[in-house]
Amino acid sequence: RAFGEYTYTSLLTCCRTPKEARRIFQLMRDQNHAVSVYSWSILVDIHSKLGDFEGCGLVLKEMATHGHAPTQAAYTSLLAACYKVCSDSGRVPHAIRARAGEFGWRHWQEMKIVGIEPDVMAYGAIIRLCATRGLPERAIGLLEDMERFDVKPTTLCFSAALRAVAKSHETAIRFENGWSKRNLRRETIAAHHGKMARQIVIMAETAEVEQDDGFVSALMLCAAAAGDSATAKAILLASEVRRMDHLRTVGSRDVFLENSGDEEQLRIVSGETAASSTSDNLQKGSHSNKSEVDRRSHLARTVKNPSKVTFGEREYGKDTRVISALIHSCAQAMNKNLI
Repeated sequence: RAFGEYTYTSLLTCCRTPKEARRIFQLMRDQNHAVSVYSWSILVDIHSKLGDFEGCGLVLKEMATHGHAPTQAAYTSLLAACYKVCSDSGRVPHAIRARAGEFGWRHWQEMKIVGIEPDVMAYGAIIRLCATRGLPERAIGLLEDMERFDVKPTTLCFSAALRAVAKSHETAIRFENGWSKRNLRRETIAAHHGKMARQIVIMAETAEVEQDDGFVSALMLCAAAAGDSATAKAILLASEVRRMDHLRTVGSRDVFLENSGDEEQLRIVSGETAASSTSDNLQKGSHSNKSEVDRRSHLARTVKNPSKVTFGEREYGKDTRVISALIHSCAQAMNKNLI
């Protein structure tokens, strides 16, 4: 009995290598079952997970040969494969990374030429590719295209654009042989990249996206590229202040602890106050402080519960990108080739 479309696509999603997927394709042909465009897109994604960007391009051509127009998901997988290769600077040679970057940009332009409207996933993939190549002007242009075509950007898009600025700044310093030799050129480079980072932050504020740890760490890396550890610390402090639910303006220490949700400190304060009040009552023989003790006890019972551990922290551990960016900024500030 022949299987249906969903059975074959489910088998394809379980494949780990293109060879296994090709065997399922052959099985489909043996059963006189046409290979759908969705199945071809899955094959592209299999090549993408292995970082085989050239294999993704060959599958796209093969799709066209069999009468199927490449889909948006297939192009997005190809861009993800290019990003996977470009981001692996430790094992992949520079020539291959450069070829992968140009390969991805060429197919991005091809996707728009054939009439495929990119979504936020495709834009995120190409902006991340620009970040690994250190092309902030191109990344900013893509963000402007998203605004022009009413594509709602995510935090990842802006974070990747900021990382493109930091990468470009570090590359410019590297090929300028350090800061100290050409001060005028140094100021020009820093001012240019600072304006681009500022423009990206303004665009993120306008889009009202969540500025998570990835965004904050990317902005701190822009300051670290200039060797400005003070600005990196200021960015970290500003991000912590903006995330506070309640800012202490007026009120006692108990009010501050109640708003901050610090249960442990509030219990300590309540216990100390209750003990001192009980001692005073025994010595003076009065119950004048009973109402104050009751109020503090009620405050300890009604304190807010501590925040739960997120899925990311439970699965991958605590996010250290912000601390890593801060340490990197301090290291850059002490670099002899910088200021």
